[in-house]
Amino acid sequence: MTTTSNDTVATGAEQEAARLLRGPRAGRRRPVRDDHRPAARRTTAPPFWPFVAPALVVYLVLYVGPALFGLGASFTRWQGLGSPMSFDGLGNYVRMLRDPGVGRALLNTGVLMVVGLLGVLAVSMVALLVLQRMRGRRFVRVVIFIPYLISPIAIGVAFGFLLDPEGLLNSLLSLVRLEGLRQSWLGPDLVFQCVILAVIWSLSGLAIVLLMAAVDNIPHSLYENADLAGATALQRLTHITVPLSRGILGVVVTLCMIQLMKVFDLVYTLTGATGVPPYAARTFAVEQYVTLAPVEGRPDFGYGAAMGVAFVILVTVLVVAMRRIMRSETIEY
Repeated sequence: MTTTSNDTVATGAEQEAARLLRGPRAGRRRPVRDDHRPAARRTTAPPFWPFVAPALVVYLVLYVGPALFGLGASFTRWQGLGSPMSFDGLGNYVRMLRDPGVGRALLNTGVLMVVGLLGVLAVSMVALLVLQRMRGRRFVRVVIFIPYLISPIAIGVAFGFLLDPEGLLNSLLSLVRLEGLRQSWLGPDLVFQCVILAVIWSLSGLAIVLLMAAVDNIPHSLYENADLAGATALQRLTHITVPLSRGILGVVVTLCMIQLMKVFDLVYTLTGATGVPPYAARTFAVEQYVTLAPVEGRPDFGYGAAMGVAFVILVTVLVVAMRRIMRSETIEY
């Protein structure tokens, strides 16, 4: 055994000495290049400009270009093609601040936005209470969403026939011997209330469908625990549904607010069947259209462009502020 151990030590010493003589890199195996391997191909991303360029050109020509032209025209006096364009500085904006028609239209738009938004949310919450445990709720959801799919022009025409002095509503009131309730619904005293009602009817379907989709993602066990604790339907709505749907609720508020601020075609078809909509029902968008396309006289494109720029700024500020207010933290459940 002693001889074997000595031989093993000697052999190990000889190998170490040989390795040192060969150098530090001698023990490493060099990779053998496979000469038959095909050359590596360069991988390049497919070009995307041919697909993006047409849409980009359309966007620049139809959106960015007119927007920049309108911004420039807002600082001029211009009555349209064929008339001279002269620089007016901030004259159109100063005139807009002093114009009582613009002030009235802004007030109507603000009232429509606040009352309409509250009405849409109220209808949506009532619908959630009724439909949350209702059978056939998917079919009802589709039916409720239909008014949002209808053109605002068609809605305005339909409500115009319904609320006409000799229309369906007054005819039904006479049929059931309630002639005392007949009203001139499209008169100056009630026309704006009718506009608000029509807008709420057209937007409620969108809000209900989005909120019902948010409710479907809430675990049913939370509602079961609330039932075991003796919670009422209203308590389930305020303590479970609304807090856990706050993200979608913010989206609903933002979308409805934008739609309410730019209401035009529904108002024009509902109230302007015989001409220009009355002052009592004019929103800011309607007032801008009347400025750009007056029934009498020449249009004032410079002033109308200034109204458009101011409207874009107002909408942007309100939307950003509303998104910050409705911003919520992620809730894990």
